[in-house]
Amino acid sequence: MKNMKALKYILMSLTALALWACGDDDEPDVPQPSVATTVTAKYQVSLSDDLLKVADVTAYYVSADGTVKNEPVQTSPWTKEVSVAADKSFGFALKYGVKSSANIDTEKEYSIKTTESISYDVKDQYASSMASGKKERTTLSASVMGEGVAKYLANISSSSAFRWDGSSMSSATIDWGFNADINGGHTDTPVSGDPATGDGE
Repeated sequence: MKNMKALKYILMSLTALALWACGDDDEPDVPQPSVATTVTAKYQVSLSDDLLKVADVTAYYVSADGTVKNEPVQTSPWTKEVSVAADKSFGFALKYGVKSSANIDTEKEYSIKTTESISYDVKDQYASSMASGKKERTTLSASVMGEGVAKYLANISSSSAFRWDGSSMSSATIDWGFNADINGGHTDTPVSGDPATGDGE
């Protein structure tokens, strides 16, 4: 008789435990708030045909590991896509110089134009898009006589850099390793040294 009571008590305890465990399984999971984890950025540069013929153009860009790398821009458009941590700055800069092998006609007028853009997509820990957009600007736009091309291209540079601040893109500062005066975020003002703006030497 005692064994029957003990067995009944054990069975009731196990049933109660099973019901309690099932109750926990039925509770809905509370989703965690979205937190930005990565920014996928696409850098793009479009150069005029004349500019490709007469200029050496180097792109400096923030790579996937967060370091600044560079490579020559030899075709248009030049593109590079990277994913960086959402708490890191990203962007690219361009540096120009006259091409040593260029056959420049001093009496010809050259169309010098560069358009830069950065497309971005901010993703959270669930790989869902939190924000996306595109920043675009024309940094060079001028007609230059051949005799002035070398002077025009000497030491011209531009920079576009951003950082996700948790709700929107804000300008950032990146050390590109050259021309400290052009470090900083994207603006819609032409680069220093563009004779079309009156800022040229």
